[in-house]
Order: sequence, then structure tokens, then C-alpha cells
Amino acid sequence: MILHPMKEGMKMRKSRSLFETLFLMLLFTTLVHGQWQTQDSGVTVNLRDVCFVDGLHGWAVGDSATIIATTDGGETWHMQESPIKEISLQKVIFLSKYVGYVIGDNQDQASSPKGFILATKNGGVTWEARKADIKFLLKGLSFISTDTGWVVGQAQDPRRNGILLHTIDGGQTWQTQLETGKNELLVAVHFVNAQEGWMIGGDFFDNFSFTDVFSQTQKMSVLR
Repeated sequence: MILHPMKEGMKMRKSRSLFETLFLMLLFTTLVHGQWQTQDSGVTVNLRDVCFVDGLHGWAVGDSATIIATTDGGETWHMQESPIKEISLQKVIFLSKYVGYVIGDNQDQASSPKGFILATKNGGVTWEARKADIKFLLKGLSFISTDTGWVVGQAQDPRRNGILLHTIDGGQTWQTQLETGKNELLVAVHFVNAQEGWMIGGDFFDNFSFTDVFSQTQKMSVLR
């Protein structure tokens, strides 16, 4: 069989193109899967949330008032001391390497459930309680600045309403901004500015389902 030089060249280019495609796919797969590795947190309690402000500085929080921090991208972690013990820390958010907030609750203590808000201005070297006697279970938080933020959870009065609290002074004081009016637990919240935000929540005690989405543009509405 005689091959025309042009056709033979086309076959070689197709073979090289196929090889290059397979090589790039293999390289991409290797890079994607190779980027994840197990890091030793140094703790044995359940960790519930993590926040990084850059490639080096991060924090994780969890049960037994656990706060751990890293300054080397998670290669090593060290403990930070919570001013309130025996609580389950649910969420952590940092706005910079220095300013951060943590929320949690003592849901396991059914006789006196409370929510707690912690704040730091020095990267967690010291944490202080902000309004530490809130009779709500707290599950989610969002801050758009060092002063303005929201937390969500559930009121612990007989109605057990889903609740949204708002602060404009960095967590020193909180005002109730919304109660859902039914037995509901709000578990997450995110604001992009002072007017626009979203929450999720739902029937926690009967069906254990979180299917409601709440949005705010000037006023709160429920999306189903």
C-alpha cells in the first residue's frame, strides 16, 4: 500500500493530537486529585466549620468549645482558648487575619439551652464573649463588615420559632430581625450587602428536613 505524503502527515498529526489530549487529561486528573491531602488537626472532637482568609491563615471550630488555628496552610494547627467551655461551636467567620466571630450553643443541656457568640480582634490570640446569655440555639452567621452581621437559629420559647438576629456594633448588641412564626430551625445565612441576604431552614423536630429558602431584598420573603 502506498500512502500519499500529505495523508501520512495528517495521520501523524492526528496521532500526536490524540496523544497530547490523553496526556493532558491524565495530567489534569492527577493535579485535581493530587491537590487534596489529609492534615492532622491535633484534636479528636468533631470539627463543624472551617474558614481561611488566605492560603496560610485559617481556623476550625467544633465540639467541646474547640478552636484551632493555622498560619502555615494547615500543616500545623494549634489550640486557641474559648472563654466559654462545654459548648458546641457551630460556625466561624473571619473578615481578616485579625477580626473573627464564632457562634455555638449548648443544645445538649436541654434544661437550659443557650446560644453563644465569640469575637476576636487579634486573630484568636484572645476570644471574648459577646452577649453570652442568648436563649436561642445558634447555627449560622454572616458578616459583611466588622460591625454588621447576622446570626440564625431557633428561639427556645414554647413556639420554637426560627429566628434571625442582627448586629451593627460588632456583636456587642443584637436585635431580633425576624421570627418565622412556626416550629423551625434556621441553619445557615449569607448576606452580600446590608439589603440582600438568604437563609435556609425547615422543620427540624418532626421531619428533620431543611427545605425552606428565605431571601431578603428590603423585606423578608420565603421561597419554596
